[in-house]
Amino acid sequence: MNKLHTEHNAGYPFDVGILAFMQNAYNLFNHFGHLAGNKAIISGCEEIGNTITPGTIFINGELFPFEGGAKGDTVIIKEETNEVTFDDGFLRPLENIRTAAFGRSTPEKTYNWEDFQRVSNLQNLGKNKAENKALEELKDEVGKLKKQKQAVPIGLIALWGKPASEIPAGWREYVNLRGRMPIGIDPDYVKTKDDVQDYRLNALNQSGGERSHKLTIAEIPSHSHNIEGLPTQINDTDRGIGHNSQFSIDDIDTRTSTSTGGDQHHNNMPPYRVVQFIEYVGF
Repeated sequence: MNKLHTEHNAGYPFDVGILAFMQNAYNLFNHFGHLAGNKAIISGCEEIGNTITPGTIFINGELFPFEGGAKGDTVIIKEETNEVTFDDGFLRPLENIRTAAFGRSTPEKTYNWEDFQRVSNLQNLGKNKAENKALEELKDEVGKLKKQKQAVPIGLIALWGKPASEIPAGWREYVNLRGRMPIGIDPDYVKTKDDVQDYRLNALNQSGGERSHKLTIAEIPSHSHNIEGLPTQINDTDRGIGHNSQFSIDDIDTRTSTSTGGDQHHNNMPPYRVVQFIEYVGF
């Protein structure tokens, strides 16, 4: 940047040329605003309630002090020129003061406040860069997961051992398994002669079975019972003492053994623990 040598004290030639030199030198600072971009908030301009604090903004290559005040929708550039009397007695413009403030003007001089963006300093940008990198990596991972099949497919049935009120989001009770136990489908199932019925194990969502069962005559294993106490030999004494005769006879009557058993249903359930079946329905 251009600079003046001010160390001389032998009648310094201070004139309008020196002033122009100085003005051109510090105009270079305006270019720093391009680092932030057009319509950038350089400093200040904090929103407190319905007001905006004073600060500095950058518009179209120029830095402007921002006056702040009650928050508005649009920003304008205010320009004020101060005149002073010169040595020749004439008034001439000397100071041109340009500031930005909330207000409205012609379209080319009016800017929407919502278009202004705050920029971070270089230190914060360094931190943000690392955070942004991590965020991008996370986005990539999420994108990969979205391309994959859903980790938990809709319709998955799971065991749930906590109260129904704590069933997680995306799940609901699978009521078709209330009081029932699941059995795996068997695509190769064919009813055999030993099957009491066709269990349809090759058809999804079929149901069957019973909690208790009462045996039928056909289900009782083949067996026999001993009938004790029937005579096999008869002694006859009707001819007097010493004249006995012995003979045997066949029992011509059907005998029935004494009944036993309670004629009740029997337990048909293995050891169990009650849980709840839940179904994933998605979010």
